[in-house]
Amino acid sequence: MKFINQSIMYKAIGVVKEGKIVEITSNKIIVAFSDDNKTFLFPEAFEKFLRLKDEKLQAEVETLIAEKKEKEAQKK
Repeated sequence: MKFINQSIMYKAIGVVKEGKIVEITSNKIIVAFSDDNKTFLFPEAFEKFLRLKDEKLQAEVETLIAEKKEKEAQKK
């Protein structure tokens, strides 16, 4: 998938780390940091914690988030 090996920035609680995406499934993403690997929900983690360095791919993720929110809203 096009997101594998892409660089990301992780920001949470005043911590900023750089990592690379090593695995992705339909709803989870695994990011390798220098000290360990972390699993996040995909694409939800990109709303608050993660940002792709590649702006074009970041825009694609934002589109996925918007589409997912729209589908959830239609279910209500």
